[in-house]
Amino acid sequence: MSTITNFQIQDNTLSFEYNGVLFVFKRIKASEFVMGATDFRKDTLPPHKVSISKDYWMQETLVTQKQWKSFGGTPLSEMLERSEYSSLNGVGDDYPIYFVSWYDAEDFCKKLTIALSEYGIEASLPTEAEWELACRGGCYLPYSFGDTCDGSQANCNGKYPYGQGQEGIWLEMATPVFKYKPNPFGLYDMHGNMWEWCHDWYSESYYEVSPLSDPQGPDKGVNKVVRGGSWRSHAECCRSAFRDQDAPDYRGRSGGFRVALKEK
Repeated sequence: MSTITNFQIQDNTLSFEYNGVLFVFKRIKASEFVMGATDFRKDTLPPHKVSISKDYWMQETLVTQKQWKSFGGTPLSEMLERSEYSSLNGVGDDYPIYFVSWYDAEDFCKKLTIALSEYGIEASLPTEAEWELACRGGCYLPYSFGDTCDGSQANCNGKYPYGQGQEGIWLEMATPVFKYKPNPFGLYDMHGNMWEWCHDWYSESYYEVSPLSDPQGPDKGVNKVVRGGSWRSHAECCRSAFRDQDAPDYRGRSGGFRVALKEK
């Protein structure tokens, strides 16, 4: 049976190996932040102060294809055969895994929770609030790197820039997870590359009734929240506050996930 090795916490970084594959997480400290935005869709209204009451750890990258394989995940080639698409859009150990449903991502987290049980740590998809706090990196502009995105700061469709940027580039595929600079919390690809599954059910009007401390999303729904935009997305969809949704059984060519860790 595979086990966790080389588990360590140093400053604000938690790391371990599973099946010889490295996983790294960054501490996100309990804090308050303003969630939402006023300058786009009504599902980000109203901006409201949210408190996250406990520290947690956010994976520094999207789950990579190498990490996915270390837990016995379905090979990418097989997932392609089951999909509606005819080609892959990024293959390699350091590319993010995609074609994963919300249920697939949840199953991965459950396996990781079992592996980490002796350390008293639980793995899960981040809540939408936890995701946005981590994405912002302490910045209240549209992106953790400023107010403009043209495809050079993150992997998106830069032909449709946001802010004052000029028309940029579009790579038309995913990129390895360390290609772009991390945000101030040390997290990569919080903007662009792959949409990221969150724990929460989606509701357009949730912010009107959301609790101000540790919101978990609606009790029920049809679709799950996805965040961050992707390599296919216009730059505006990669903003910190932007919200979207997909059916939990959807497996898209531009959808992946990252894991959050919390003490039990």
